[in-house]
Amino acid sequence: MSPAEDALLLLAIVRRHLRSLGLTLDPAYPEEDWGFTAQQAVQKTTQGLDSAGRPAAAPGP
Repeated sequence: MSPAEDALLLLAIVRRHLRSLGLTLDPAYPEEDWGFTAQQAVQKTTQGLDSAGRPAAAPGP
């Protein structure tokens, strides 16, 4: 897959995540699901940075 194709795929994933995050702004959205969604977003971002060869954030205490 070319770098341009990779970038387009990543942009599509980002758009999907943005739509999902928009749904979490609804007051009826369960807080426990929001927390899980946020945790997953942080985890996937960290993994993405790590796989891109950039230093990942240091683990917390």
